[in-house]
Amino acid sequence: MMKEIRVAALAAVLAIASTMAQAQSRADWTGWYAGAFLGWSQGETRWFQGALTTPNFDTSGLVAGAFGGYNWQSNKLVYGIDAEFGLGEVDGVFFPFPCGGAGCTTELNQFATLRARLGTEVGNALIYGALGAAWGTFKLTLGAVPPVTEDRFGWTGAIGYELPLQNNWRLRTEVSVMDFNDLNFGPIPLLKADADMFTTIKVGLARPF
Repeated sequence: MMKEIRVAALAAVLAIASTMAQAQSRADWTGWYAGAFLGWSQGETRWFQGALTTPNFDTSGLVAGAFGGYNWQSNKLVYGIDAEFGLGEVDGVFFPFPCGGAGCTTELNQFATLRARLGTEVGNALIYGALGAAWGTFKLTLGAVPPVTEDRFGWTGAIGYELPLQNNWRLRTEVSVMDFNDLNFGPIPLLKADADMFTTIKVGLARPF
């Protein structure tokens, strides 16, 4: 039920943002910008110990954070550097072996990305792609065993759309993926978690400065 409520809340934010999208005639994309985003992230986690493994199980939840960067523009071509930092409640749990009745829980608490961005103007909007590095902080829990916090690096890619609004605001909608290296559950030798392909749908508002 809580997930349905969160999805409904995100849908409401998207609807409100779309009503704000009364576009300007043309944007100048060159320069610094900063903004904030809200989204929903969903990935897959697999816990394993040697040949023993769980199936992939859902790891999902709300994310929110801030982003910013710098653009250069040459005619319709726009390119630059984009960074973001997010906090999340992105978690999932699996119960059968090797997790037992206590369950294996994987939680992505925060993440950051640094990406190169390349796009083109289409009308008065910007369509872009991005590729770069990702970092995430995960919390792994197995029953009464003390939880383990792991920082991991990986890669990220995204496609997105930006629309200039009135009063110098910009509306951003984006779909991104993040993939991270294996996580080690230290208290139990060789027990690891593989956090794969977090797909995140985000909507954000930004202003140039």
